[in-house]
Amino acid sequence: MARQKASAKCSPEAEKEKSSTSGDSDQSQWQEAVRVQEAGKQKYQRAENTSKAYAGHVARGQKWLASHFASETHDDAPGRQPSQATNGGEEVYKDPAFRDAFASVLNRCSDKALSLYLSWKGFQEGRGQSTVEGIRAAFKSYWDDA
Repeated sequence: MARQKASAKCSPEAEKEKSSTSGDSDQSQWQEAVRVQEAGKQKYQRAENTSKAYAGHVARGQKWLASHFASETHDDAPGRQPSQATNGGEEVYKDPAFRDAFASVLNRCSDKALSLYLSWKGFQEGRGQSTVEGIRAAFKSYWDDA
């Protein structure tokens, strides 16, 4: 069996060429690599239709939550049951963090708001289990990706 030759080192010209690359070129290559990575994550993380459905669920949830604060003087805002204000549910609405419960960063009211929203969609609007599970998955993904 023949011995393998040691790999040849780069020529001095190649070494000079490598060392003469500017920091700007390295930075632009780095930025391009990061851009390609992010584009790939967006494209291949989940199917395009799933991403659209998730975005729709989150947008509708945020609109639902905002409707609670559209008119601070009325208890009959869309999606808000009058019984919530009279049966001890009012304290969650008084918490200033509740207004931002569906922001991209979780807060102490996010779980309560999501629970109320899922209950509203499932019980009040009569949506099916798959819709409720889809909404939950959409918010989970939304908060995980933040």
